[in-house]
Amino acid sequence: MKKIFLFTILLLGSCSIHEKEVLQPSDSRLQLIQAHRMEVTEPSGLSLDKSRQFLWTVNDPPSNQVYKIDLTGKIIETLTYSGDDLEGVTCDISEDALWIAEESKREIVKISFTGEELERHPIAISGNSKNGLEGITMTRDGEIWLVNEKDPGELIQLTSDFSIKYQFVLSVATDYSGICADTTDGRFWVVSDESQLLFLWDKKNGVIEQYSLPFKKAEGIAVDFDNDLFYIVSDSEQKLYVFKIAN
Repeated sequence: MKKIFLFTILLLGSCSIHEKEVLQPSDSRLQLIQAHRMEVTEPSGLSLDKSRQFLWTVNDPPSNQVYKIDLTGKIIETLTYSGDDLEGVTCDISEDALWIAEESKREIVKISFTGEELERHPIAISGNSKNGLEGITMTRDGEIWLVNEKDPGELIQLTSDFSIKYQFVLSVATDYSGICADTTDGRFWVVSDESQLLFLWDKKNGVIEQYSLPFKKAEGIAVDFDNDLFYIVSDSEQKLYVFKIAN
C-alpha cells in the first residue's frame, strides 16, 4: 500500500450567511440555481442515477435508510435496506445496483435498487471510526474511490478485490464529507462540511479549483456533467442545492 501526501495552499474567500435565505457564493463563478427543501431528514451522501432523471441519497441515524428522490428533493421510493451508520452512496455504472458506505463499520455494501444486500466488504483503514468513511464514488472505468472524513482526511482508491490501492492525504480543508468522480480520469469533486468548501482534486496535481459554499453541513455531491449542474445536500438545513460553475 502506498501513501501519497499532497500539500495544497488554502485560498478561501469570505462568505456571508443569512438565516432567512442563502446568499450567492463569494466566488461569482459558482452560481446558485435552485434550493429545495428535502423530504429526507439529515441527508448524507448523494448520487445521480445513470438516467440523470433522479438522485439517490442516504441519511444518518436513527433512520439509516436509502432513498430514491427526484431532482427537487422529494422522495420517490424508500429502499428496504436499513444500515448502521450510512454516510455515502454511488450508483454502480455497470449494473442496476448501488454502493453505500457504512462509516462506523468501515464497510462498503452493494445493494439492489430495491434494497436487497448483494455483497459487503470491510475496508482496512485506521483512525477513529466516527471520523471514517464519508463518501463513495465510482469512476467511468469502474474503480471505487472513498473519502475519509478526518484524522486523516483522505481519498482512498480501491483495487478490484476491495483492498486499498492508494491513500491520498488531503490538507485543503478541516474535513471531507462527499465525493463525485469527474468525467476526466483521476479528478474528483469533493465537499467539506466544516470548511464549507467545494473543490476539484486531481490525482497528479492536487486541488486545481475551489469554491466557498454559502451554507453549512454539505454532506454529499452529485454532478450532472451533461448539463453542468452540481447537486449538493445540506444535512442541517435539509436542503438540496443546485449550482452551475460559469466559464
